[in-house]
Amino acid sequence: MQLNTLYQIASLVRWNSPALRQTAVAVSIPDLFNYWMTGQIAWEFTHATTTQFYNPRAGGWDYDIRTNELTWTDVTCEIHEVEPGTRHCVNEGIRFYASESRPRITELFRRAVETGEPFDEELELITAKGRRKWVRSIGHPELEDGKVVRVHGVFQDIQTRRERIAALEE
Repeated sequence: MQLNTLYQIASLVRWNSPALRQTAVAVSIPDLFNYWMTGQIAWEFTHATTTQFYNPRAGGWDYDIRTNELTWTDVTCEIHEVEPGTRHCVNEGIRFYASESRPRITELFRRAVETGEPFDEELELITAKGRRKWVRSIGHPELEDGKVVRVHGVFQDIQTRRERIAALEE
């Protein structure tokens, strides 16, 4: 079945097309070539982004070391399933991570604050409502006179992408 937009897929779903019952997995052409060449099922995110197959919900966060203030955007609050505008300290923010992910994010954040090392990691989170989901946390330290004064970044809900990858691997 040839498709070239996400809108075509949505239309097939909306009208309950019989063609969908015959389709087990949808991949983009670069991903198909990658599979043929390596035997590995993987998504090439840059291409997937431009074809709308990869659409994470993204928010932001900012930690000011001088004031010890952590700020989340409304989308970051939504991902955590807390009210927009909710304030948390760093330790409270870290406690949202699943127990197996907490040591990793703690270390990444510590290195960002102490050494200025940026990070980009996919970890599991437990929302305020108890839902487990995969997130991507990106942190960029900001330096003044050689000292980290702020760490800010992007926070993405990547649960859907993780589920799609798992479906491809089955």
